Amino acid sequence: WTRPARHTAGARVRGSLAMAATDEAYQNAVAFLQKTNPDGESVYEQLASVVGKILATKPTDAVDILETAIMAKKTKFTPPAPPAVHVTPRNLAVAVSTKELFSTPRPAVNLETGEPEQPTPPNDYETENVLADASMYEALGMGLPKKEMYGVMLCMKKLGENPDHGVATARFFGKILGTNSDYYVFETTLTVAGEEILVPDGDVPVEVSGTGANTYTYWVCSYVGGPFTKLNDCTPATIQASRLIKKFCTGSLVADVSSYPPFPGKE
Repeated sequence: WTRPARHTAGARVRGSLAMAATDEAYQNAVAFLQKTNPDGESVYEQLASVVGKILATKPTDAVDILETAIMAKKTKFTPPAPPAVHVTPRNLAVAVSTKELFSTPRPAVNLETGEPEQPTPPNDYETENVLADASMYEALGMGLPKKEMYGVMLCMKKLGENPDHGVATARFFGKILGTNSDYYVFETTLTVAGEEILVPDGDVPVEVSGTGANTYTYWVCSYVGGPFTKLNDCTPATIQASRLIKKFCTGSLVADVSSYPPFPGKE
């Protein structure tokens, strides 16, 4: 009676080995089907999705649905990803400033009440008719394009109406082209005269803002809608040095002016 027991144990061992081999083959097959393509898709996921849909709906034409799903996947058109557009901080600032310049300003909101605050009354100033002058220059083939001059007009309006600047009169002085950036220059007179500048004994005194060589105050911005920078009053030393040198502007107000004779200041 021991021999049948041996045969039974051997059969069990062979059965276990067969199951182990079958399980290993199953795992290898699943691993193969789960391999993904460059788009991150796998045969396993596609079949699981189709079979899951068939089991959920239980259609009568399950074979046709499976065949249609395979054909649809084969003929599916995937448009290429759009090329990445690199946006520099300067281009982004220009876009935002231009949008704000051509848009109606939104009223400030009181953080405590949530109600819009009364806007500060704009400063009253005098200026030229920029668009009329632009049309005249355009007829002569001179000046900036009319579209750009419209932006200049809005810039001058933004400058003149700001109560903090105290502008009495304003006009567009011109556009200076630089090697890295440009300058839009605006010439103004102010409602309040400047203070006297103290100079060391023996130096030529600096004329007060609003008088003499400093009758006009100049403002510049690098692009239409950009922030304004008020230029310093000129001094006898800067006037004397500037008459002896010729330089290209870089478009940066903090750039050094390398020249001979040396220029006493930045660009």
